Amino acid sequence: MLQVKGTVFRMLPNPTIFYWDPSSFSLPTLLTEYMTSLKLLRQQSTSVKESEHIGRIIDWAEKDAKFPLLRAEGSTLDVFGQDINGATLVNGLNHLRAGIELCDEYFGKMKKPSLSLVKKVVRIHIQEIMSILHDKNEKNESDEKKDTDPVVDDDAPININDIDSASGDEKEALLIQMYFDRVRPTVMRIAGKIHSRKLNRVRTDSFASDKITSPINGKAGKENNEDEANEIWCTLVFRMLCWLQLHDFHKMDINISKSDAYASRIPVYIV
Repeated sequence: MLQVKGTVFRMLPNPTIFYWDPSSFSLPTLLTEYMTSLKLLRQQSTSVKESEHIGRIIDWAEKDAKFPLLRAEGSTLDVFGQDINGATLVNGLNHLRAGIELCDEYFGKMKKPSLSLVKKVVRIHIQEIMSILHDKNEKNESDEKKDTDPVVDDDAPININDIDSASGDEKEALLIQMYFDRVRPTVMRIAGKIHSRKLNRVRTDSFASDKITSPINGKAGKENNEDEANEIWCTLVFRMLCWLQLHDFHKMDINISKSDAYASRIPVYIV
């Protein structure tokens, strides 16, 4: 975290050449939709229900009855439209910091095999998001070639086109639904499968050298890895939403692209 604890200063320089436009999505609404989906997932999944860490995240959200959230386009808190003072703003920022620290504590207690799974979850999550964006481009190209209106399939998974065409008050719910219903299962399945293969290879080598007595059951190990990948994914998305609210970028601040003469050793003479 770059925000200094106990202060209201959270503006950061934009390290990219792209404008940061917070008006596209409401971060407070995204976090609210995330918590709603997480609670629903906890009711439906036994492994999530038994997860102590997921329980702590839900307790964090329910700790404050007002649940103060940062506006997406400003540096002030929006407590149900009420005017706030500096103390309330600091408390709201500290509440977001507590959520991030909760995730950092979870990752800090992990051992090396689990940390390896975290990297796999991040990599596969990014790959899945890029795949969804690529599907959007292909769909746009195919729609331009069609003379008739495309057939709408209610059972089809949510894609970026659905989010782009949705009304302003539906975008956040659709995005989180796409994350939970499309991205999360893919990350669980692929990350759990890859991690299980790696652990099985290690156990096989250890068994061959008589370091252990017997390898672990493959099916049970795969299910455990998928459950852990699911817990890691939920934690990373929660941390991302908290971090984006805790920090902010000025909408007109961009990193200007360096010219071809940058770092050049060509001598320059000032006459």
